Amino acid sequence: MRPTRNAVEILNYFQTLRTNAILEGFNSKISIIKSRARGFKNMRNFMNMIYFVCGELSLPLQPIM
Repeated sequence: MRPTRNAVEILNYFQTLRTNAILEGFNSKISIIKSRARGFKNMRNFMNMIYFVCGELSLPLQPIM
C-alpha cells in the first residue's frame, strides 16, 4: 500500500492533537487588516496593526495624559 502525500501530517496530528487552525485564523485576520487598510505608509505600521489585532489589544478609553 502506498502512503498518501499527507501521511506525515496526519500522523503528527494523532501524536500532538494539534492542527494549524490557529495559524489559519491569524492569516485570515491579517488578510482582513490588509483589505481594510488599502495600503500602509510603511511596513512598521502594518506590523503594529497585526500585533494590535492578533494580540486582542484595545485602545485606552481615556487619554493617558
